[in-house]
Amino acid sequence: MNLNIQRPIFSLALVSLLLSAPTLLGQAPEGTVAIEQDWTVELYSVSDPDLGITNPQFITGFAIPNVPALFQVTWNHRDIPIGEEGGIQLQAYSWDVLQDDREILTPAWKEKLSENNETVTWTQRLHISELDYVFTVTNIAGKTWGSIPGPYSVTRRFLSWTPPLELYTYEEIRRNTGITAGSNRFKKMAILETRFYGANGDLLSTDSEEKVLFQQAEHFQY
Repeated sequence: MNLNIQRPIFSLALVSLLLSAPTLLGQAPEGTVAIEQDWTVELYSVSDPDLGITNPQFITGFAIPNVPALFQVTWNHRDIPIGEEGGIQLQAYSWDVLQDDREILTPAWKEKLSENNETVTWTQRLHISELDYVFTVTNIAGKTWGSIPGPYSVTRRFLSWTPPLELYTYEEIRRNTGITAGSNRFKKMAILETRFYGANGDLLSTDSEEKVLFQQAEHFQY
């Protein structure tokens, strides 16, 4: 069954944009209770805040196929409780119902991405804690926001049983990740490495192959 639990902001144009990337497939090893990914976004440029436009804006997601749980990070915008430009926000959903949200504290005078040729890196992690999925973002780094070590977390609680993480696929991450504004300003969005951990914190396996979700040549930038 395909849950199709993306938020309504994902337009057909955004879906077609990301479908141009290669299909990304993978599966967690048996006994996985935590999955950790290192991400990067490389930008050609950002919009001039003085013009009243805040671009680019994008979302990265984490979901397990056939599980009613979706985690999203909104970058350079926030939409809970109302839409606001700038900043970073974590959100946790059951189907399309918000379960938890948390704003990441960026410098008050630099909430909006403001540096051309910006590279932003961070780590996303999903782990099982009893009846909870806990989604955490750490080690955000970039020219605009500086270093934000975190951790920042949101939680999705299940009633009696926590679905295992072994059904994890890169495809599900790709389906729930996208550029919502200013795609012309992007050079690349990619997962640099994925690590799978067992119940005792032991590293089960590492996938060091870069997974490119979006990439374009410089002549598309303006």
